[in-house]
Amino acid sequence: MNDEYYRSLIDRVSQHDEQMWSDCDDELQYAASGNDDRQDGFEDFSRLWEILSDDDPAISPDVYLEGAALCLSSFYGAAQDHAPVWDSILAHYRAALDSNGECAREFRDAFIRMAESFDENDDPDCLPQFTAMMHMAVKSGDPEMCMAILNCANCQELWESVDAHPEWGIWLAAFSDFEPMEIPHTPEAASALEELTTYLAGSPGMEWLQDLSDNFQDY
Repeated sequence: MNDEYYRSLIDRVSQHDEQMWSDCDDELQYAASGNDDRQDGFEDFSRLWEILSDDDPAISPDVYLEGAALCLSSFYGAAQDHAPVWDSILAHYRAALDSNGECAREFRDAFIRMAESFDENDDPDCLPQFTAMMHMAVKSGDPEMCMAILNCANCQELWESVDAHPEWGIWLAAFSDFEPMEIPHTPEAASALEELTTYLAGSPGMEWLQDLSDNFQDY
């Protein structure tokens, strides 16, 4: 497969998606909508889902991530298990970092663009994938990627249950307005803070990491 194939699928799924959501807003329209149209929409979505396991190097990061985003948020995608999508994105991110150079830059730039329009995460079960990606972004010294991942992972559970996710408490404090006083003093939180200061303290705009460290120690 290649960009042209998936770009065509993305366009068709997007067109079906707009119509399906529109029909759902009108129950009578949805009830009267043709089964053929709904079947065509699902068949195209099923073909697009294959982008998650397609390792063809001819697929650009932009097309891959646009397709993956539809696998998460489209009419049919919203009803699927999101874990396979984030498993795939995690694997692609890891491969991009391992390749270094242009491939790594292209993927992270495409991911940041995708994250800018990402709605709030409604699937806290995918936090393990986001956690792995965040550690990778921190260790690669990339605060912009960290913020993009946080934007995708953002959900109410993170803000309300930092006791269950202490390292996310550190990341929320580092890249949002979360208060350090609310972070439990656990080995996971301390390790996440040490990792941040080790890899990002010298990055532009991250000078206040020392203040986060000092404030965390004060509470």
